[in-house]
Amino acid sequence: IRRIHMPTETYMKHFVKLHTDSDIIYENNSKHVDNYRIGSLPSCEILVKQAIHILYHKEHSDNNMVDFSRNDLNRMWKKTISCINPGDFQFTLPLLDVSSTMLQTDPDAFYSAIAIAMMISSRSSMEYRILTVASSPTWIQWKHTDSFVDIVENIIESISPTQCSSLQYENSISLIIQSLYGSMSTTRFVDNMQIVCISDFALHMQFDEISQIFDMNMLDVSPTIIYWNVATQNIANVDVNLSGHKHYYHSGNSIHALKTIIQSSGPMTMYETIANTLDCSRYSNPSSYLYSLCKYTSS
Repeated sequence: IRRIHMPTETYMKHFVKLHTDSDIIYENNSKHVDNYRIGSLPSCEILVKQAIHILYHKEHSDNNMVDFSRNDLNRMWKKTISCINPGDFQFTLPLLDVSSTMLQTDPDAFYSAIAIAMMISSRSSMEYRILTVASSPTWIQWKHTDSFVDIVENIIESISPTQCSSLQYENSISLIIQSLYGSMSTTRFVDNMQIVCISDFALHMQFDEISQIFDMNMLDVSPTIIYWNVATQNIANVDVNLSGHKHYYHSGNSIHALKTIIQSSGPMTMYETIANTLDCSRYSNPSSYLYSLCKYTSS
């Protein structure tokens, strides 16, 4: 086994390689992670993927290296979610697609979906719970003291019985409605609630049915429905009225994409999200250059 010492910047860049090569032990003060820039940390998808790797490939790893990897992953996750304040996602419930198509079609999207659901739940006033959806729904809950790797393990173990099944949103929405009735939720609570459906939308579905299920159960109001596309390889086929009341459609896997639904006036529409992103000051110089280039070419 080789023991090496390297700058933290290099460690971040080659994080996955260093934690999957059992012949290398990285030596450095890992507390540097706590003070490191969020943009230089591995993506959320990589953190989830690496957590799954060390959880289910222990037989090929040195025990000390596994413990070291777990500690670093926990620190990185804590640092990553620090940019989102507790309670930013008021009354928000992640609805996580864990059906067969999700993992088979786009594994990276599956890892991103888990991370997004965890981040929303960890910062929601409906604390530390997500609802997974496949052939049947499953509530997953954890404690605020649980570590990142422990939460990932909880999710993977909980979804294993239904992960290879088909996608059926109706049962999950019905379970949410039953929970609202059982907890005697007020109309105001339901009206302010947000359901974030996180999926790669590999299957063509009429998602307006989610609101219709609330109507059929004689609820006067329905939550805001946010359809979050995490697909990285395919174009999502979502049949939903994006301009309809309280329906929004988002895509992306970054923290920046996650922040677009934390707005004082509520989530933004797809058009507003794109316009807001492109209006960023960092695009001013490239925009001016492209405008001048096109103007010069046309003349």
